[in-house]
Formats: sequence, C-alpha cells, structure tokens
Amino acid sequence: MSAGIEHALAGRSSVAGLTADDPAAGITCRLHQNWHFYSASIVKVIILGALLHWLMTEHRGLSPGQVALTRAMITQSSNAAATTLWNELGMGRLQLFLNLAGMRQTELSYAWGLTLATAHDELLLLRLLVTKNRVLDASSRAYALRLMAEVIPSQRWGVPAGAASGVTVHVKNGWLPYPDAG
Repeated sequence: MSAGIEHALAGRSSVAGLTADDPAAGITCRLHQNWHFYSASIVKVIILGALLHWLMTEHRGLSPGQVALTRAMITQSSNAAATTLWNELGMGRLQLFLNLAGMRQTELSYAWGLTLATAHDELLLLRLLVTKNRVLDASSRAYALRLMAEVIPSQRWGVPAGAASGVTVHVKNGWLPYPDAG
C-alpha cells in the first residue's frame, strides 16, 4: 500500500506523511510518518485532549464556557476558541499531555497552528481517543469523538469524502496558507 501511495504522489511538488492501521484487516501503511509538518487546525484535538486530561485530573467537568469553546473549536474550527483554550492551558499543560500521550515528536510552537506534528504522533493521538487508557477517561474520549463526528459540512473534506454512506466519521482537518508549509 505504501508503494502505491508513493507512486500516486510522484511528481507532485508537495510532500505528505501518513500512517494508517487497520488491525482487523491486517493493513498497515507508513509513508514519511516521522516527517514534521505544521499542524494548522489538527492541533485543536491536542488542545481538546489536554483540556480534558487537566479537568479529569482535577475531578472537574467542563464549564459551560469551555463546552461552547470546545464545540466551536472542533465542529466549526474556530481559531478564536482554540486561542482562548491554548492560553488557558498554557504550554506546561499542553506539553504534559503530549508526554503522557507518548507524542514525543510533536513540537509545540508559540502559535498553536505552527506546532510541528508527525503522522506517527497523530496516530498515537487517535488511538488515545479510541482505546481505554489512563490519560483520558471514557467520558472524555466519548466527548472528543462526539465533537469530531459533528464537524460541520464545510470542514468535512479530505478523508471523509471516501467514507461509505452511513459510516460515522470522526475528523478534524487543518490547512495553513504558509509559504513553506509544504
């Protein structure tokens, strides 16, 4: 599969990194999984995860304001909501979440959209959302997945386009108009 994807991307000026696993089908695909890319809005799932972890460890739920911000950040890709939550969390809580999630290749930036991410680390994050773990409890995982399933149509491009009818797709896309973003 990796060779086929590499062939399909040949001749393009852009670069791509991906990793995919389907244990049930026995499919694994890796292509430049450790290359760094600007995260753009995909970092919003990290922001959400860090917030949910922090509140979980403090035995608190989301405030009404945090519910509104997380919903806007994930379902509508609100940059203002992401910035508010990024600032509320601070770099220390964000880095703690990355460490606990095993996302050692992700490099936080002063500006959330310029955080450097890898396909490898993003797969670790997705696994964290779908498997029992100590970083995010069941209700936190369910909340994150529910938001990712409720992304508005204008933000559901790319991978969701290939999903079969009736399949629930959990997504958070990101793009960045940056000259050297690749």
